[in-house]
Amino acid sequence: MSEFPDMFLEGTNGSLRLRLLRYEFPEIKDDKWDSNWLVVFGEAHIDGRRWRFESPCLSTVEVGALADWLHKVANGEEVGEIEFIEPSLEFALVARSHIRVSFALEAAPPWVDGYDLDHRIGFDIPLGPHLARAAADLKCQCEAFPVRGMDE
Repeated sequence: MSEFPDMFLEGTNGSLRLRLLRYEFPEIKDDKWDSNWLVVFGEAHIDGRRWRFESPCLSTVEVGALADWLHKVANGEEVGEIEFIEPSLEFALVARSHIRVSFALEAAPPWVDGYDLDHRIGFDIPLGPHLARAAADLKCQCEAFPVRGMDE
């Protein structure tokens, strides 16, 4: 169990809990790409159906960017969709009232075709102070996984 709080987001018909587990390649410390891939644990539910995933789907830089994005959304700043190299998770501000979290590939639930990126499964989360809490919790987790190998 991590000493840092999981990031937790909840909407009316779904939720997502994210935990950074480890570097995918802990022995590689000097490559700006391979040094920074993180294995992420997720536990999600949509419409009462639950699933879990564990995948190297975010980098240290992307996790920091996601925390900053959530913080901006919580503060009412204008943002769009945040994109990651691996399209397993997607976060988008879809209205002034909510964000949408979507899943694909390794993060998708087992009952959908996770490879159909045009038809992702996801849920909406209303805007509110809980987004700032999620951003802060994710930022805390980032402390255990600093960006490595970027001195090139």
